[in-house]
Amino acid sequence: MSNLKQAVDQIKNFTGRVRGLLEAADILDGISNIEVLEKELASRCDVLKNTINELSGEIKATKSQLEQFKSEANLASQKAEKINKKAILEYNRMIDEAKIKAKHLISDAEFKSKSVDEQTELKKEKLKNIVNDMQVKNNELAQIKAKISETKKKISDFIGS
Repeated sequence: MSNLKQAVDQIKNFTGRVRGLLEAADILDGISNIEVLEKELASRCDVLKNTINELSGEIKATKSQLEQFKSEANLASQKAEKINKKAILEYNRMIDEAKIKAKHLISDAEFKSKSVDEQTELKKEKLKNIVNDMQVKNNELAQIKAKISETKKKISDFIGS
């Protein structure tokens, strides 16, 4: 009977070791999946950074257009004043025409300026959303890295036991 008891103990001991190896294999498989996810998130972060850079360039271009439209509006306004002064001196009828032209020029310039302001605000909001998304992804990446470190430590502790 003693040999049978000894065989049972050896089988139980062996089974315990095999369970430990299976758990270690599961942990290593989990680490592999986490590392793939980490690479994917890093790639997505790069894409988001590139998008932010592109949007920043677009915002700068939009601001430049806005300044150009404002300058054009100022020039149009000055031109309208000169036309009005000439019209008053030359013909009464031309005064009305000059006022109508000036109003159209100013209206167009204000419309363009307003449109650029709206575009700028939309792009700022989009950039803000992208930055927020990037922060969320960075937080997720940090959590994944922490899990990887924790898992590696568990494996190291397990293997070292």
